[in-house]
Amino acid sequence: MLWLVLCFLFSVVVAQKWPTSIPIAVRAPHFNSYIVLGSNQNQTQKPSHWNLKHDVGWTLWMSVDGEKPTKLFGGIFRQGETPEATFKDVELTPTRSILTVDVGPVEATVTFLNPIEPEDLVLQSFPFTYMYCNVSTTDGREHSVRLFTDVTGEWLAKDLKKTVKWNFTESDSMFFHTAWLDSPTRLSYDYAGMAEDSFLWFASTKSDTTTYRAGSAVMCLKRFTENGTLDGARDTDYRGINERDTPAFAFARDLGNISSTSDTAVWALGLTRDPSVSFQASQRRPYYTSKYTSVPQAMTAFLSGFEDAKKRAIDLDNSLMNAARSISSEYADLVAIGTRMALSAIDFTTAAGEHENDTMAFMAIPYDSESRVSAVDTIFASFPALLRLNATWAGYLLRPLLDVGTTSWPDIEYASYDLGQKYPTISVQEPPQKNSIESTGDMLIMVWAQARVSGDATRLTSHYHLLKKWADYLVNKGVDLTAGLSDGAGIRNANLALKGVLGVKCMSLIAKAVSLEDDHRKYSDSAHSMYKAWKAKAFRENHIVSDYTNQSSWGLIYSIFYDKMLRLDVVDEEVLNAQDAFYKSQIVDNAAVAKFGVTFDTMDSHVSAPWNMITAGATNNTEVRDRLISQVRAKMYANGTSKGIFPALYDSSSSSSRDTSYGSPAQGAMLSLLAMDLHLQTPKGTSPNLTQDPSTSSDLSGGEKKHVLVGPILGGVIGGLAILIIFLILLFCYRRRQRKDPRLLAHYSPFMVPPPTSVAGISEHERGNTSSTVSLLPLKLKQDMAPRPSPPASPQTIWRKPRIPEPEEPAASASQANGPGLHGELENLRREMDRLRMEGLMLPPLYERR
Repeated sequence: MLWLVLCFLFSVVVAQKWPTSIPIAVRAPHFNSYIVLGSNQNQTQKPSHWNLKHDVGWTLWMSVDGEKPTKLFGGIFRQGETPEATFKDVELTPTRSILTVDVGPVEATVTFLNPIEPEDLVLQSFPFTYMYCNVSTTDGREHSVRLFTDVTGEWLAKDLKKTVKWNFTESDSMFFHTAWLDSPTRLSYDYAGMAEDSFLWFASTKSDTTTYRAGSAVMCLKRFTENGTLDGARDTDYRGINERDTPAFAFARDLGNISSTSDTAVWALGLTRDPSVSFQASQRRPYYTSKYTSVPQAMTAFLSGFEDAKKRAIDLDNSLMNAARSISSEYADLVAIGTRMALSAIDFTTAAGEHENDTMAFMAIPYDSESRVSAVDTIFASFPALLRLNATWAGYLLRPLLDVGTTSWPDIEYASYDLGQKYPTISVQEPPQKNSIESTGDMLIMVWAQARVSGDATRLTSHYHLLKKWADYLVNKGVDLTAGLSDGAGIRNANLALKGVLGVKCMSLIAKAVSLEDDHRKYSDSAHSMYKAWKAKAFRENHIVSDYTNQSSWGLIYSIFYDKMLRLDVVDEEVLNAQDAFYKSQIVDNAAVAKFGVTFDTMDSHVSAPWNMITAGATNNTEVRDRLISQVRAKMYANGTSKGIFPALYDSSSSSSRDTSYGSPAQGAMLSLLAMDLHLQTPKGTSPNLTQDPSTSSDLSGGEKKHVLVGPILGGVIGGLAILIIFLILLFCYRRRQRKDPRLLAHYSPFMVPPPTSVAGISEHERGNTSSTVSLLPLKLKQDMAPRPSPPASPQTIWRKPRIPEPEEPAASASQANGPGLHGELENLRREMDRLRMEGLMLPPLYERR
């Protein structure tokens, strides 16, 4: 009996020794896989896609001293395979998953490196991951070691009957396996979230000790078992993914005799798609294609840059983990997993075609039954990680949501809740009003946060009209718990009302940043009034209530986090101190509190890991902070109580029946405490154009559209009409003179003039050109005008349009357009005519004697 009790206690300890899952390839929505340890802590399970709806094939085997290979990880069945290796430990960092495995007298360290590249978006957008292995002896003796690794077509589709094709390529420095579906479906994910238009790439550096084979998975391993190498055979019997001995793509590496530590064996795995997304009838490509014209070129750069990438990854890991450990070791565990998850579902894209510098990012949100695209509430939760890593990336995520608000729904006063539920072919749906307060408040807060951390006012100026419209909506709605005041779970509470207040406060600071003092004062006053009304309704004695009518209600008022992080100073000290004390009484001092975290609200029994952690970032009470951290970490490590990859939403008890939102980028909220110390900058940029039609503020198909200044255009139109009238009068007089003096007909045609003289004083005729036809419609000249282009060899009419000023020029008022502006145009006309006469290009005006 005692033995059974000890075994049970041991199993409980083991069940919480390591996290529930180990990220191995976490680079994009379609390339997002984990080793799920489960309650038996077995690393030789097959890796799984993030939603656990599909397993993928990737294994690593090791042979020591010529013995049968032992599996280090992965779960493809092999005939006659030996027992698995002894799994000793796993360490997670923000970029690496490090497995330590014993095989007899040697120890293997297998590392999956998913680089995070804050300084280089091209590298960050690579859908590639590294696996590398180091081997050391544990008995002080010399041992020969050989490694075998393979992948299968399971990365390409859930339907294993689909035919897969493959190829092998050898370059000067690399070996590449490539596989793809025989009949791919462009821009399509299947029901398990697998991209059916993807290409699988498996690469190794080229060396005399590296061999390869493509074909039957069983035969590949059999060949390695018998010979310690592979024979380079390339099976061309294309077939179903698991048909007639599952086709596999393998490498073998001979590490030689090892007396201490081996050289590093490195492989790269990639899953590419091109195009990545269809958005607003425009196909968008992976961002790395802006530099690399082919996948082999990109993969070569990736694999050859391993050592530098590894160094950068370790530096980033040390920076984040040291900062996290200064809070607690438990918090460091959450930062390690949350950082990669924050980026796991993001596609960084660029426009296909001629548009340059057009970058957008899209977040495909993992859910049980749907894939929400760029869900505002999830981006809001992930923002601490995005701001900590690179605030410019956060701007790329916000841009599609801002553009849709401007162009797709110009008549809707509130922000979209997401970009729809279809990915990668995005179909934007009209946003529901029921989530309008949350989405609008979130967007205003995030736009200001992105500008404050990055110092870039681009989105403040380019979308000012839209942001102002959203702020007006929040002001009109006020802080009452009415329609539009609910979150994604249908909860209406004071936390969401506070989001509206903070959104208006952010709008006041946005206006100040772009030098619009009247708007700044207007929205600052509105935010102050709204907060007073909110406090009167929500603050009761010792805490903030969730339901204004229920003084015993309470929940996580996580919106306070952004008030403190952005130094908005909306919530006063009385409320902050009282709420911290209340949290302590309910979370720290209450023995009955749930072990996996605090429910979002007393009106709901779900626990949100992101909102718990953002609340931890907002509190000044370290006991409350540490208890929230400990509870969320307990769920992350609770093997046997979670159905999937570290769920963002789950039941407060030990049951896993209500777990959902697996592997969500919302877990970027784990970095909330690290985001509190971010350096805030004064956003810099041009003032917005207040006369601009908001519907022209952006171009979804090709970069930020230049702002059209209405005042100067109006002046140009009026000036142009005046010029045309004067020209017609001159032409009329000239024609009358022609009728009186026929000799002039042989001198000039009124629309044909000699080739114009260049700015340098050399005529185009002297440069070898023949003739040119130039309209005599005058053109406004400037002293700093660029040299005129040489006219084409054949005569053609060049119609000169009025010049449209650049966006940075101040808008002209209507009075300027009708007064001094028109006078200036007439003066320019007179000077142009004088110049043409001096150059012999125009006859002087002729007057008829009366």
